[in-house]
Amino acid sequence: MDVSGLDDMLLDESSMEGSSQESLTGRFEDLFASHNKGFLPIVDPLPSADESLAISEVPSPHNPVSSKLDSTSTILPKSSERASQVTKDRYYVITKIESIFEGVVDALLDYEERMILSMCSRKNLSRSGSRNDMHDPESKLDGSKEISFPGRTAQEAWRFTVVFRILEMVHDALVNNILITKRDIYYHDPNLFTKQEIVDRYVDDIAYTFEVPRSLLNVRATAKGLVAGRFELHKRDGSIIAGSTEKEGYLVPHPKDISHACVEAAEWILVVEKEATFCSIVNSHPGQSLLSKGIIITGKGYPDIATRAFLRALVVPSTWNLFSSPKSYALVDYDPDGLAILSTYKHGSRALPHENMDIAIGTIEWLGLNSSQAIADREVVDYQQGLVTLSDRDRRRANQLLDDAPFREAGPERAWRRELQVMLVLNMKAEMQICDSDVKGLSRWLEVHLS
Repeated sequence: MDVSGLDDMLLDESSMEGSSQESLTGRFEDLFASHNKGFLPIVDPLPSADESLAISEVPSPHNPVSSKLDSTSTILPKSSERASQVTKDRYYVITKIESIFEGVVDALLDYEERMILSMCSRKNLSRSGSRNDMHDPESKLDGSKEISFPGRTAQEAWRFTVVFRILEMVHDALVNNILITKRDIYYHDPNLFTKQEIVDRYVDDIAYTFEVPRSLLNVRATAKGLVAGRFELHKRDGSIIAGSTEKEGYLVPHPKDISHACVEAAEWILVVEKEATFCSIVNSHPGQSLLSKGIIITGKGYPDIATRAFLRALVVPSTWNLFSSPKSYALVDYDPDGLAILSTYKHGSRALPHENMDIAIGTIEWLGLNSSQAIADREVVDYQQGLVTLSDRDRRRANQLLDDAPFREAGPERAWRRELQVMLVLNMKAEMQICDSDVKGLSRWLEVHLS
């Protein structure tokens, strides 16, 4: 689901079924009271949260001073101005959150009629904005949104309560220096959040507003990627994961859980788009021979942050991987989504621009499928096995990608752009299963193209 679609879901009143303004007000007060008991101030404060995610005061008859303030102002200074002043670490995030809590306390004590959280929304990112543009902090300043409490509707009050509840749990995790997952957050209060996607959206919006990677919130997504092959991962608890011992592959671990990785024996690292393709390779006899030479990873479609971070850690020379630098390749379907997935690995995600610098793999190479590989044996290929006509949705997606930074005419991936244009002209796409038309299947195809 793309960001705009998710935002529509978040604005759907059905998520609020059974809620009322009064019940949400009571829920927020309960949350605030329970959190306030464990409030832990930081002795050495960093710049306050009014730089990013802020409480804005609204004029109130009970507070003549507040009536002089701009009730709709969003305090979001240029990030470039503060980048040289602040070290963004765990304590920075704690201080930001506690400043927000202090703003809530002040607003309550001053009998403010409403409190407003000002956030930056990733929904407003331009589809054609380049990856470099997204690293520019100023590019998001016009994407702010306000959430008020009590809101004009029950839904708005609910959104405020959701954000405050997430901030509370993130603060507790940071103060106690423990890691939590998005699933942990959701199951802590499923009646409030209603859907896992809502937690996912607001956690990433909070990190984007603070301009920190999600890891600095001490929040992880549950890993979905799989890895198998010639490697050893030495965990911090002393145990060792040997890639050759598990036929089904291992769930991708978080690099921080690994003290170091031994990958110097791997000749290459191959990323495959689909879990089915991954399983087909690792469970076949020819595939086992292939795995003795390298490492295979799948993100099960569009990759999550954990898979991309793990892949980058394997590829980029560092003390973590004992300064190894195996070549990395990607095998994806010859369709618009396949190329978009390839772009996500190499250039990053438009939905999470604040993460891209640390998890993009700029050296990854496109192994296939491309038009020449898909059409080379067109006379003997069964169309039902791989070649299909583009759908209307495929054509729309391809045209969107042509306007994306890496695919532009002056962009870094001109070969990708040409392949998209060929795809549109031929009105054809191909799945990786087309490689199985070879009598020895995909593993043989990979042996030829990886050698």
